[in-house]
Amino acid sequence: MVTKANFNFDVHNLTGNGLDETGCQKYFPQINGYTIPYGCFVPLKIDNLYLAGRNISGTHMAHSNYRVMPICVNMGQAVGIAASMCAASEVVPRFLEVKKVQNRLMELGVSP
Repeated sequence: MVTKANFNFDVHNLTGNGLDETGCQKYFPQINGYTIPYGCFVPLKIDNLYLAGRNISGTHMAHSNYRVMPICVNMGQAVGIAASMCAASEVVPRFLEVKKVQNRLMELGVSP
């Protein structure tokens, strides 16, 4: 649902201050962009709830990249549209047709 997300890895240290010692931020710059799929925004066991921003489903390493504000804003746009579609059609998020959300995002100028 979110397209062209792009930010360098910025892995925070799990045991203290500063960056993680993996070297990801130095040796693995993220230059190509990536997408974030719909399933990352839908909790497995709670209906009528979306997650967006830093609390979506992802690993610690993935979080080091998608947690930045421009990407979070794009997440908010996508789940806001999805939530309005769920309300209008009286369907819970896990059963919403993702293609409909993607089509609406494209109508609004978000390119795949």
